[in-house]
Amino acid sequence: MDKKLLENSMQKLQKGNVEALDSIYDLTSKAVYYLCFSILKNSEQAKDIAHDTYIRLYKNINRYELNTNAAAWILSIARNLSLNEYAKLKHTLSLEGFKEDLIDAREHFSDVDDFCYMNKTFQVLNPDEREIVILFAMNRFKHYEIAEIVNKPTGTVKWIYNRAVKKLREKIKAEPSNSETNKKEHQVLKTSTKLKKEGKQNER
Repeated sequence: MDKKLLENSMQKLQKGNVEALDSIYDLTSKAVYYLCFSILKNSEQAKDIAHDTYIRLYKNINRYELNTNAAAWILSIARNLSLNEYAKLKHTLSLEGFKEDLIDAREHFSDVDDFCYMNKTFQVLNPDEREIVILFAMNRFKHYEIAEIVNKPTGTVKWIYNRAVKKLREKIKAEPSNSETNKKEHQVLKTSTKLKKEGKQNER
């Protein structure tokens, strides 16, 4: 994500350039959808809430404080809308329905590694762990940015992430790695571990 271009587009939108919203969408829509889906576990609902995120962004653009963290601000909107929607839907969600939604959601994943990783997070992690892992490993946010999005201390975010990666590692290692899907999952886990090390270096 080009954060300088995103900030520039946010400034243009504040000045009334509606076309800047297209640039904002292009830069952030993947991260927004991934986060919405990780919370809602429903492809259609995730798409609807992702759409609502940009409506809310446009209506509240003047509340954004320029030169802070546009991506975190946008993801916070998506997260809050998703959590509110999930509270309404949680009693109607079923495991079988989720399995179908996960299959339907595959078309929204341009990278098969992302889809494999998302699938594994649903199998292994609790909602807090899944949310943080997806923001870090798939959307490439730093721990302090995730802390801003999920409204938790940075230390807590790091602790949850480390616990989640350990659980993923144990789950994947316990499975045979001879299938193409499991080979992908093993490779993605290596990438996640690499990102974890890079994150530590970047935040020193």
